[in-house]
Amino acid sequence: MFPQNYQAETKTDIQTVFKFWVHNDLLDIVCISDISYYQGDNMVLFAQVQCGFVIDGETAKELKASDRIPVDFLRYIATITVGAARGIISAKTENTALNAVVLPPINLRESITDDIVISEKSAK
Repeated sequence: MFPQNYQAETKTDIQTVFKFWVHNDLLDIVCISDISYYQGDNMVLFAQVQCGFVIDGETAKELKASDRIPVDFLRYIATITVGAARGIISAKTENTALNAVVLPPINLRESITDDIVISEKSAK
C-alpha cells in the first residue's frame, strides 16, 4: 500500500493480470491475480493473491486426456480468486483512506481468453 500516493478526488485506474500454475500432475492448480491501483503514474496499491485448488483424480485424468484446461474452468477459479482479493484488499485497507477504493467487478471473458494447453512440462 502506498497511501501517500492516494488522492481522494483523483481517478484510480486498476490493472489486473492472471497467471496459472499446474502442479502435481494436474492435481493442484494455482490461480495468481496481480491487482494494481494507479493514479496517474503513481501506484496506490498492489495486491497479489494466490488461491490453490485441489483437483480430484478423475478430473485430473480427464484434463490430461484432453491436453488442456478449459478457459471456462480458468475463469471460474479466477472468479473465486478475485472474490478473495476483494475481501483481502478491504480488510488490509480498513481504517485507511485506501478503503474507499474498492475492487470493481472484472470481466474475466476479456482477461482470460484461452484454454491452457497442457504439456508434460506444465503438469509437473
